[in-house]
Amino acid sequence: MLLESFDEGPLPNEPVRTYEQGLADGHAAATREFESVQGRLTDETVQTLKDLEFTFAEAQADLQHALKPLFADVCSRILPELIDQALPLHIAEILSTAASELLPRNLSITLHPDQVDSVSHILHAMDAKVEVTADHAFGRYAAAVSTKNTERYFDLEAVSEQIADLLANCFHSSQGDIHHG
Repeated sequence: MLLESFDEGPLPNEPVRTYEQGLADGHAAATREFESVQGRLTDETVQTLKDLEFTFAEAQADLQHALKPLFADVCSRILPELIDQALPLHIAEILSTAASELLPRNLSITLHPDQVDSVSHILHAMDAKVEVTADHAFGRYAAAVSTKNTERYFDLEAVSEQIADLLANCFHSSQGDIHHG
């Protein structure tokens, strides 16, 4: 058996150049394909994020629109009832604080005539000797607690209105309503 002899000299450089050219061409094609896919993915990602942002804003607007009647009812039905119940208790709290500071003998409370009975009932239960005066100039949920030297005025209806305004502003969109379509 005879073996080939490799002593005939170096191989020609042509196959090496062809290999290097093929490698460079393949690398360039792969780079172009990668950049194309990467660009397409980036564009798709940006579009998806925009779609999500729009969907979130739309869902948020829908939620606010759905909750608006609930908070309107809270402001128009529940808060007035709570304030109606809270006024006599608030006056009792003020008197309790004043009593701890040695209640002066000439303490008086001025309030709307509709509140005189409920406040008088609380004062009677506290066994407080306080002059209760009705005044039509006062709002339904306003009162003034006075001594010879001081007067403390409060208006729970104003607090209710502030809460209602705050809730109304929570649902006011500066960009306007978002419409489907």
